[in-house]
Amino acid sequence: LSRLIQQLNSSQVLIAAVFDLLIAQGDRHGENLHLTEDGNLHLIDNFDKSFFYPNSIFLPGSYVQERVYVGNDGLRHPLTGQLAPWSKGKLRRENWPLLTLDYRCHTPRKMLATSYPPAIAKCLSGLRRVSLEQLQSRYSMPLGVAKPFHRRIHMAATRGFESTLKAMMTLKPGKSTTNKDGVQEHEFVRSVTHFEWQTFPIRPPCCKVHWAQNAVTRVSEIQCDPPISLA
Repeated sequence: LSRLIQQLNSSQVLIAAVFDLLIAQGDRHGENLHLTEDGNLHLIDNFDKSFFYPNSIFLPGSYVQERVYVGNDGLRHPLTGQLAPWSKGKLRRENWPLLTLDYRCHTPRKMLATSYPPAIAKCLSGLRRVSLEQLQSRYSMPLGVAKPFHRRIHMAATRGFESTLKAMMTLKPGKSTTNKDGVQEHEFVRSVTHFEWQTFPIRPPCCKVHWAQNAVTRVSEIQCDPPISLA
């Protein structure tokens, strides 16, 4: 995995991050992407839990990325500090190579703002010209899906990637209803209790990993380069 990630196409990672933010992909964990031997990135199950709430390995502050940082056994609620029901209080690092998929590792300034790669800028420019009504008719989107999607498009184009990500992490999915077409629509609120919908601390990016001996335990483990603290 470490070898494949070292060959990653950074432009594809940025495209994937913007894609997941725009469609509010809610389940982009390590098993929902595929890395090829030549460094190409392919996304899998793109519309499972999409247009919902962003939970992506590419996006800092998301539940999925926090789970990679601390492992399932180390997950704690970001507000109460309580362990997740399934956690045992032990930090685990075996998935740390996936942290290098953080979009910040693939842009020189560790941020995008509105400085998108040409392919993304062209896509956003085209989407901005599509009205809310056209989104609904062209893509058969119910209003509850089209409206927040339309808002994310314009926010990403005008206010930048980080502002859009922050706004998305603030508004949580609330009450869910099924419309006449059988499609779920979600009302968004600012506070929910669901563990996977929490906003977690945005930790320092870990853009390079290596194996090294722990100075205390003398056990070889994966470490970030430079080292990061999870305190």
